[in-house]
Amino acid sequence: MNTLLAPPDQSPPDGTEPVSSHPSAPTTDLPTRRVVRRGVGVLAIRVVGLGSTTLAALLLGRLLGPARLGVYEAAMAWAAVLVVPVLLGFDRLVLRETAARRDPGERSTADVLFRTAQRGVSLTACVVAVAAAELAALGLLDPTKAWVAVTFVPTLALLRLGQSRLQAHGKVIVGSVAELVVLPTMFLALLGIAWAADLRTPAAALTGQALAAGTALLLVVLLGRGLPSTAPTDGPATTPIRIDWRGAVLPLTVLALLQILNARIGVLMMDGLATDAEVGRFSIAYRIAGLVQIPLLAVNAALGPSAAELHARGDRAGLQAVVTRCARQAFGFGALIALCVLGLGGVVLDLLGSGFDAAHPALLTLVAAQLANVAMGSVGLLLLMTGHERPALFGLGLGIAASVGLGLVLIPALGGLGAAMATGLGLVVWNVALWWMVRRRLGIAPTIFARGRRPQEVAP
Repeated sequence: MNTLLAPPDQSPPDGTEPVSSHPSAPTTDLPTRRVVRRGVGVLAIRVVGLGSTTLAALLLGRLLGPARLGVYEAAMAWAAVLVVPVLLGFDRLVLRETAARRDPGERSTADVLFRTAQRGVSLTACVVAVAAAELAALGLLDPTKAWVAVTFVPTLALLRLGQSRLQAHGKVIVGSVAELVVLPTMFLALLGIAWAADLRTPAAALTGQALAAGTALLLVVLLGRGLPSTAPTDGPATTPIRIDWRGAVLPLTVLALLQILNARIGVLMMDGLATDAEVGRFSIAYRIAGLVQIPLLAVNAALGPSAAELHARGDRAGLQAVVTRCARQAFGFGALIALCVLGLGGVVLDLLGSGFDAAHPALLTLVAAQLANVAMGSVGLLLLMTGHERPALFGLGLGIAASVGLGLVLIPALGGLGAAMATGLGLVVWNVALWWMVRRRLGIAPTIFARGRRPQEVAP
């Protein structure tokens, strides 16, 4: 259900050019340039953070080795899954609804929603942490998974909620610094301390992740204090929430959970079907192949608020133009990264230490799948930012079902390569399904294969 009820303000708070809301006005170029600038900025931040992330992965491999790295990666995969029910979809809802309410008179509604989200996330984080601690005490949960549930999961959930608010207010680049630069850089520094202290355990690495996330959260809290607000800071809110957020939380949560499962399904399945060393090797291949989608992630961070804004205004021509340009630019950069990964992948695996060279076939398979993913464009984001959460669930469910079905057959026989094949197939399946839904629901051609058609020619 589309909950974007009001048109956006014509004067974005980030200082960019005002955009006319008249349907026939030549507004296409202005939001396009705005999104491109944001995308370039976020991509630059990702490149900076990429250096820290890559060095951290190399250091983790040498510090832990394949088997202990597998324990660490399995715990982080389960942490990523746990963050979803903790967030309850509020991060996506805050981003979408705040971006669609740019008028100062409507900010009170967005502020009330954000404070409601903060309370909800804090409560669910406490419930998850207590439950994990109790299960670990009873011997029903692995201690490393319980540790991340108590420390890392609550911090990361609040961090992402705060970032969504910053991005919705047009602070896309500033809002991306915390998780993309501060967190990996701080984690790298803490890994250096662990190396010097000879702390070669998964628990030490997981503790470092929690401390790094805490530092990033502190930065987001400080940045959030400078955002415009018209809601009262004490006492009950005077403006009721005119958003069907209660009806949106469940589909947003399920959608986010399916997206995480789709991204982590390989590690999660291998955690029960393969050895810790095989999990460690596959996770390294998956991390390296994931570099290919960095341009798409950067585009998504910039495209999200503008997609919600253009859709709320009914400017399909402007949305088509922005989506087409972003998809092609993301694919161009992604293809260059893929070539670099294919050429240097073997060298990188050697740098990780002994035991990681067997991950090369899985790396090649995952690079091909990620390149196909980038070519399909921002299909999931477009459905999410335009209120079509429920139809997107079907496509993601198909992808996960394909990955699980193939993984159950291939992982016991082929290990990491089987997991890579299953993950790649699921990625292709859900992209094709969501592409079809974007064409049907929005009349938008989201891929790089739009053949340069004019936005007005896109069929409804």
